[in-house]
This record gives sequence, structure tokens and C-alpha cells, in this order.
Amino acid sequence: MSLKSMTIKTGGTLSVTGGTDVTFADVGTTTPNALTTQVNSDADYRTRRKIAYKVRNATIQADGSYSKVKRTATITSPFILANGATTFNVMRIELDIHPEAEATLRANLLAFGAQLLFDTDATDFWSVGSLT
Repeated sequence: MSLKSMTIKTGGTLSVTGGTDVTFADVGTTTPNALTTQVNSDADYRTRRKIAYKVRNATIQADGSYSKVKRTATITSPFILANGATTFNVMRIELDIHPEAEATLRANLLAFGAQLLFDTDATDFWSVGSLT
């Protein structure tokens, strides 16, 4: 399968089954319109996994229109390389939508985005960068 003939479901139910729960807890820092959480059970602080959430709400513009709403979640998973250096592996998930958009449109965008992360049609894109 490939990106060019990908099939994504609409109106379905998405869920995760199996695996082990990992709990993310508030880091306790105060940042306007943001929240940072981390896995406190990660023993090595240098490789502690984190998720940073940011919110930009719609604002009224000079012409009376509204800006888009923006929601971003950034997942960071540090990794210590063989040479001792630390690299920060990141996955960003972003929703950029007009505040007048219906809730069903937002829900469908989120469902499509979730499927892009695990659908087998996208495996080669995520693993080797294939655009076919």
C-alpha cells in the first residue's frame, strides 16, 4: 500500500488496546497558554519523556474577522547516543482550525490525523520518507 492510494476511515471509532500505561504528570512550570508533562517514572532525568501542550485561542482582527485556533502537542523522547551526546527525538501534532468550523469537522481532522500515525499505508513514509 502507499500514500497515493491510502484509505482512511471516516465516522469510525479509534482506540488503543494492549500495551502498558505510561503516566505523564505536570512538571509544575508556569507558562502562559501552555502545559508541560513528563514521565516521572523514567529513572534517568536525561531521557525523561515529555509532552508540551500549547494553546492559541482565536482573537478578533481589525476587520472584525477571527484568527484561527491553534492547538499543538509536542512529544519529546530524549536518547543518549553511543558517543554520550543526547539527541531529542520529537513528534509534533498540530491542529490549526477556524473557530467557526463545526465540531464534527474538528473531530474528523483529529481522526484522520490519528490514522496517519498508524495506518499501514503510511508506514514507509514514517520509516524511510517514501512519498509513493
